Amino acid sequence: MTTAQYITTAALADQFTALKQARFSGRLLLKASLEQEWTFYLYLGRIVYATGGVHSVRRWQRNLAIYCPQVDLRHPNLPSNLANPWEYQLLCWWVKQQQTNREQISQMIRAVVAEVLFDITQATQVMHQSLPDPEGPPRLPQQLVLIDTEQAIAQAQKDWQTWQLANLTDLLPNRAAAIKHPEELQQRNPGINRRYSLKPQSHLLKLWAA
Repeated sequence: MTTAQYITTAALADQFTALKQARFSGRLLLKASLEQEWTFYLYLGRIVYATGGVHSVRRWQRNLAIYCPQVDLRHPNLPSNLANPWEYQLLCWWVKQQQTNREQISQMIRAVVAEVLFDITQATQVMHQSLPDPEGPPRLPQQLVLIDTEQAIAQAQKDWQTWQLANLTDLLPNRAAAIKHPEELQQRNPGINRRYSLKPQSHLLKLWAA
């Protein structure tokens, strides 16, 4: 276990690179000065899942509806008392029950991780702490996807620059409740990167703003 320490978000990419080179397995905890906290689950230096930040449950539900629309959250036989991260445990259960497939889940997890990284790029500095587990991320029954950290961070930084160039920094994606008229936002900049919550398609914008 490493001692918690603050680094700039720009230096965070170097931290992920170091974990990748070390083939780190375990959790990376991040905390911003505004009391925002995130957790990354890694296996051999690659991201398995990420959660935390503002509206984490809403983010999960939104991406579930986009990438796994056939899944029924109101199913009476959903497992209870799931260990954290409960949302990942539930995804594994749905795959096991064949209610969805690994490809759909992979796309969903990639979208969730992308949004988490996008949120982190907006912080000026974060406190980080790595908690190793040689057997892999704790409480994760399987690795549904392995995401390259360097590529994911590079894409998040690129999309944050795009967001800034579009003069949309007053409408941050994690402040979903602030978006009341998604069609107007679409008109302001129809080329917003499709990887994130504010997508060009109006029906997804409406879903994000719900």
